[in-house]
Amino acid sequence: MLIDILTQFEKTNEMLTNCCILSAQRLEKARKDLAENRQLILEMKSDLESIFRRIRVFKQNYITKYADVYKQFEQQYRDEEKDD
Repeated sequence: MLIDILTQFEKTNEMLTNCCILSAQRLEKARKDLAENRQLILEMKSDLESIFRRIRVFKQNYITKYADVYKQFEQQYRDEEKDD
């Protein structure tokens, strides 16, 4: 009787140990994936900031070079926004 209980505790302990090992392995994989995805997101953020910075520069150059045309389209855009 006592031996059966002890054997069952040993099996339970072994199952819990295996579960802990599997959990640790999955956690390590999740950490690695998270680090890679974080780096990817930071690179994407940097790329988007660069793109929007270039768009702003392009827009400023366009406004400077074609101020009259820009004002016309800006007014037209505002009128369309009011209609929506």
